Amino acid sequence: MLSRPSDSPRTPPPLRPSRPPAQRAPVAPGRIGAARLDRLNAAPPGAAEDALLACCGSRRWARL
Repeated sequence: MLSRPSDSPRTPPPLRPSRPPAQRAPVAPGRIGAARLDRLNAAPPGAAEDALLACCGSRRWARL
């Protein structure tokens, strides 16, 4: 059995956003995903590729 320095569990520090959330126009609940997809489809190719790389990390897939 591994010994621990104390019996109390360590709690990680709270996460803080690196920047304030962007102000967005209200979107109907059923359109949230569609609105994001519309923005991605309307983005310039380089910006769309950067967004896809940020979420999936696959350069080959992002360039399709």
